[in-house]
Amino acid sequence: MKRLLALWMACLLVPVSALAAQLRGYQKGEGYQYIQLGSYPQGASGEVQPLLWRVLDVTDGQALLLTEDVLDAQQVIMESDAAVIAARSYRRIDDYAQSDLNTWMNHTMLPTMAGDSGLASALVSGVFGKLYPLTDAQYLNPAYGFSTARYGESKTRFAKVTPYADARGVYHDRLGNAPYWVATVKAADDYKLQIVGYNGHLSYGAYTRVNIGVRPAALLALEQCEITGGSGTRADPFTVRIVGHGSVAAAGAAAARQADHPADTAVAANARRTAASEGAASSPTLAADAASNAKQAPDGQATSSDAGDANAVPPVLARDASPVTLSLLGDVSIGDAFQYRGRASSLTSAILEHGMAWVFARVSGVLQADALTAANLEVCLTESKNKSGKVFPLVAPPSFTEVLTTGGVDVVNTVNNHSFDFGTAGYADTLAALDQAAIGHFGSIVDGRGNISGQTLIVERGGIRFGFAGYSYPQSETLAAMQTQIQALRDEGCDIVIVSLHWGRETYMTPKSGQPAYAAKIIDLGADVIWGHHPHVLQPVQFYKGKPILFSTGNFIFGTMSKVEPATGIFQLHYRKTPEGVVLDSFQVVPCMTQRAPEYQPYPVEDAAQQARIWGFLRTKKAYDGYENLPESFLQSGVVRFSADGAMLAQ
Repeated sequence: MKRLLALWMACLLVPVSALAAQLRGYQKGEGYQYIQLGSYPQGASGEVQPLLWRVLDVTDGQALLLTEDVLDAQQVIMESDAAVIAARSYRRIDDYAQSDLNTWMNHTMLPTMAGDSGLASALVSGVFGKLYPLTDAQYLNPAYGFSTARYGESKTRFAKVTPYADARGVYHDRLGNAPYWVATVKAADDYKLQIVGYNGHLSYGAYTRVNIGVRPAALLALEQCEITGGSGTRADPFTVRIVGHGSVAAAGAAAARQADHPADTAVAANARRTAASEGAASSPTLAADAASNAKQAPDGQATSSDAGDANAVPPVLARDASPVTLSLLGDVSIGDAFQYRGRASSLTSAILEHGMAWVFARVSGVLQADALTAANLEVCLTESKNKSGKVFPLVAPPSFTEVLTTGGVDVVNTVNNHSFDFGTAGYADTLAALDQAAIGHFGSIVDGRGNISGQTLIVERGGIRFGFAGYSYPQSETLAAMQTQIQALRDEGCDIVIVSLHWGRETYMTPKSGQPAYAAKIIDLGADVIWGHHPHVLQPVQFYKGKPILFSTGNFIFGTMSKVEPATGIFQLHYRKTPEGVVLDSFQVVPCMTQRAPEYQPYPVEDAAQQARIWGFLRTKKAYDGYENLPESFLQSGVVRFSADGAMLAQ
């Protein structure tokens, strides 16, 4: 029996070993080997076909792959304003990781390419994510089979265009050779990125040239793969299967992200239940990750992981142990007022035109690099037309949950003044859509007929358990319910409890007179963070007994909104485990600006004066009993550090 078992185990290992043994990089005189893995539209009408990759290099159990053909066409910075393009006044980048193309490749192209093959889980994240163009230096490397000549005709860098890429507008010569992007920027103050020309010449292309091709490269972890057929030639490529594919839970649009971030989402979704009869919410738990930040490298240094715009990722403030980063966003309304949803200028139309990754494209690098992102969802996800009598009932199709998952949002607060814009049925549709997309949600609602929703949520990241509870327009009598829920979350082992409050005065950039005292009471009940929203603008951040009070985190994405101050931010709390427990290592705000039609995209602010202006909205000199204000140094860095006992450290 033991011999049979050993023989069976050996047979299981043969395919994996065979891949490592048989696969090689480019060899002069022998040329390339080829593998077939994943799929992508390649026919003129978008017909999906298996992808052919050439193997450039095999080192340390990883294979550097490059698609044989130019597969698609895309801009680097996805600017649509003709006047901006003509004036060349669009956003400058000094690194490819800051580009919209990087985000698009990792959040649109990669999920399309991977499908249900498991490919995304077997690709290794690099500085540009998992899918990227090669760099200038790589295209000059003879070890990969390329010419060392930068200029002139270089056949080793030729690439033909697929019929699909041709239909997408890629320029090509009469032989079918096409230009394609290279991940090297000419200069930060210029507007050009490296390209391989149709003749193999290394040159430059304007950011807004739509007809530049996309020829992706990727790094494949061989231990996760096995050869299922083929001889490795171009005519008969190795066919490869991802070992163990199907063991990671995935749901809907969240599948590509969960390849790196496994979670028992089915259990979490099924565990949700209303707690009105119990007096406290029963909290679903989203499964833990092994690393401190699920969307960071193990050493705690920020990476672009599955997303682009990596340069927008703020510095990770690691010390002896890697911090676990919680990002909080303000109002996110991924739809429009019911009466505006069909307009060409609506956010709904922009998403349908540009794709689900469009809205978060310029900030998803930040949100993908943290461990956990939470947003206030201020829209009903429903197909219902039974709107309430509100002037602006907010609605989005349930499928728009993909906007959140591709953008990096993990959990949402669902309780606010728009929760019932389409009645209780519309609210139920919203929760069902979030469950289907494996997006965690929480919130307690009292609408005059009793407590009809009392959900809390627990999410574990890097060994830290975060508990969430949410309330809309909280009153003094709400404190008793809060105390019950906070204690219940503590009883379930939560290290950090976040209380979300939809409160305050709309468009006012200071809190109401009673809010500081109310927030202090919640902290005294055992909460660790007060996360406020509803005013649609930023309000100050203060600390009570070392605990952050975010009175208003402002708008982040809002389709239907009158003109308000567009300053906003990504509010990041970096927590660290110590032998004495979980401590707040630092607080950081990534300054951003919201946008109205037609872009709607929030974006990180890079100008130092504008950064200081946004941070200035968050600092007040008003003194409340037991409160501490942000230090003046915050205006230069947007960062506050803390000692192990919770004291602010001198900068």
